[in-house]
Amino acid sequence: MTARAFKNIAYNANSSDPEQTLDLYLPPTQTTTPLPLLVYIHGGAWRSGDKNEYESQANFWATQTTFPMAVAVINYRLSKRPPAEPFHHPNHLLDCAAAITFLRSSATTAPSLGSYDPDKMYLVGHSCGAQLDACLVLQPQWLDDAAWRGVKGVMGVQGIYDVPQLIKTWPSYRDFIEMAFGAENGGGWEAGSPQFMPAPTGRALPIYWVVHSPEDELVDKDQAQMYFNHLKTLHGDGVQVVLEQKRLHLHTSVSGKHFEMLKEQKFLEVCVEFMRVGEGAL
Repeated sequence: MTARAFKNIAYNANSSDPEQTLDLYLPPTQTTTPLPLLVYIHGGAWRSGDKNEYESQANFWATQTTFPMAVAVINYRLSKRPPAEPFHHPNHLLDCAAAITFLRSSATTAPSLGSYDPDKMYLVGHSCGAQLDACLVLQPQWLDDAAWRGVKGVMGVQGIYDVPQLIKTWPSYRDFIEMAFGAENGGGWEAGSPQFMPAPTGRALPIYWVVHSPEDELVDKDQAQMYFNHLKTLHGDGVQVVLEQKRLHLHTSVSGKHFEMLKEQKFLEVCVEFMRVGEGAL
């Protein structure tokens, strides 16, 4: 089966930049009730990657019948080398927030026409995309209150959560980190690391899964483990309950290298399971 795909939808009305567009994938036939929406944020070290690379995954999610859903795959502006102007954090994040705000406001207009529920958004971010979706929920200033509360779940996949530690482990990554965050002494490395972010004041965290393959050759598993431990502390005394309910979960049974894992059937199914848990469908 093939999903109904609507490509290159501009989420910034004042921009014609293809990096500020998204693709929307809907089930082959119109559903009678609005569906949960998976929002995929690609990786690529904040300097590469494109939504078009994930058409196969989006089509699978939008056409599988275990748990019907709609899917949006977003682009965001990337950091580039000189002579381009510096493009640092939080600019990538601002684009992701704009895309989510657009998806919320356009849920009942064409081409969506009520196909998805803007109060049931699930963010799935890979690599640097995991840093971006983490910031969106741990720092609610990027989204208005309604949009923030509409995010029911977050998944970080092979994610970067602690930039300073990443550089200690992988010194050769300094090049792209400086492209994305500026110089180390500028304060952006730690400020942009979810590992150091407190829980949002007065707001309960959504379901949160941290997914990491033991075969990842580009980001070490310690990033995932340390961040998962941090998330446990953010839940305080209620952590045991959310762990038992799998509303906070560390998933390391997927296999494959950093990018190859995204093509594995197991990973695709884990994303479906994640949303089913979020919707109480398991």
